[in-house]
Amino acid sequence: MNLSRQNWVLIDFENVHKFDLALVANLPVQVLLFVGPVHKTLPTTLFQHTASIEGRFHVVVSAGSGNNALDFQMAFEAGRIISNDPSANVHFVSKDQDFEILIKYMRSQGLNVGRSPSFDALPFLSKAPTILPPPESGLVPTPANEGYDLVYRQLEKNSKNRPQKLKTLKAWIINLLGKSCREESATSLIEMLQKKGIVALDVRDAVTYPHFTAQRSNTTPCAKVPLA
Repeated sequence: MNLSRQNWVLIDFENVHKFDLALVANLPVQVLLFVGPVHKTLPTTLFQHTASIEGRFHVVVSAGSGNNALDFQMAFEAGRIISNDPSANVHFVSKDQDFEILIKYMRSQGLNVGRSPSFDALPFLSKAPTILPPPESGLVPTPANEGYDLVYRQLEKNSKNRPQKLKTLKAWIINLLGKSCREESATSLIEMLQKKGIVALDVRDAVTYPHFTAQRSNTTPCAKVPLA
């Protein structure tokens, strides 16, 4: 996702409470903050940099409460944005992994959509990992995060013995990388694998591997981009 197109950032305030608008002050970014009806007041510190992106920051209050009510409204707004500008980049900022199901479908339609677990992890910010095209493009992402390449290669190699549950996958990564890998590091690696389309999770935390399935179905193998 690049900055030659309009970028829309949709923040899920139910689980992401910290964001620094100054990070996007000089970027072509529109920010929508989605809040539920329970959030009757918001900390003033959240809005200290709104002047720097005047006209590009909006608060959207959920029309009602209920399970996933805010998520449905975010999904609707994402669809409305893309219907008006199909080339736009849409970024969900949420810790809710259920968005991955929606993102996978939207990407299959050729749309530019992704999710970041925090605002400062947005892919177009300098300290965030680079988001490369999804596996359908024939490229395998190569982030510099320690351990990623080993995890990818082992998953690729062990086609008949891949973890089938999120908890098992996390334990498998920790065991593979050794004592230097803590649970939060394994979680970050799994989130990265999700963003790249290497793994996918359903609502019951069952794990599938769509990238490797796609590799097997292609007559021409996907090219592996070497790590720098």
